[in-house]
Amino acid sequence: MTPFPPVCLDCVHLHDAGDVLTCDAFSPDRIPDLVILQGDPHTGPIPGEHGIRFEPKRADPAKYARDP
Repeated sequence: MTPFPPVCLDCVHLHDAGDVLTCDAFSPDRIPDLVILQGDPHTGPIPGEHGIRFEPKRADPAKYARDP
């Protein structure tokens, strides 16, 4: 399996506190494995997200669209 960077790294809601990545959506809980490890783009609802979803830092949202 080829490692890939999590979509979180391109999100405006991510906070990098050195060894720990946190997110406005899941704060104070950790970012779910579904997102951080499995690459879910978090453009749809995920339990515990507090109504906050992925918003790209860059203006290319098509890059993060789910495959049909």
